[in-house]
Amino acid sequence: LNDARLPGDLDALVIGGGFPETHAPALSANTAFLAALGGAAARGLPVYAECGGLMLLSRAIHWRGVRHPMAGALPFEVEVLPSPQGHGYVELTVEGANAFFPVGTRLKGHEFHSSRVAGRQAFPTAAAVTRGTGLGGGRDAACPGNLWAAYTHLHASGCPEWTTAVLSAASHFTLSRKR
Repeated sequence: LNDARLPGDLDALVIGGGFPETHAPALSANTAFLAALGGAAARGLPVYAECGGLMLLSRAIHWRGVRHPMAGALPFEVEVLPSPQGHGYVELTVEGANAFFPVGTRLKGHEFHSSRVAGRQAFPTAAAVTRGTGLGGGRDAACPGNLWAAYTHLHASGCPEWTTAVLSAASHFTLSRKR
């Protein structure tokens, strides 16, 4: 809410879940931070974002009739509705190339979100939803560049692939900067 930039020595960034709509005016007003976050993602920083993190990376959050611009790292806006749009256990199968998980990886997690992608925008995703809602249309995990932005929450102890995935993405990014 208050920082104007990201730390300069990041090798990866994890943005967890939460309810950014409750702080949307303050987040949106911090244009320096949002520009830094969007710029870091555009430069290839691996960013793993779940639910509220996905919302922060979107172009904007629509809440209570107001549009709040966000980081713009994802090619869509989200809208917050009065009832849950996804709630319960989730199972994903990674089907597309991304910076975090090998194709074929099966992931189990949960979701609880009252937001959804606004409109009928087409964008690439990396995972098929075999249980749950995700981004909708049987898909989750928007993955432009080195981003993984999904409504699915993974628990590190229940998904040992997660820790390896984040550390591996960070290592690859660090090595690419040293070349």
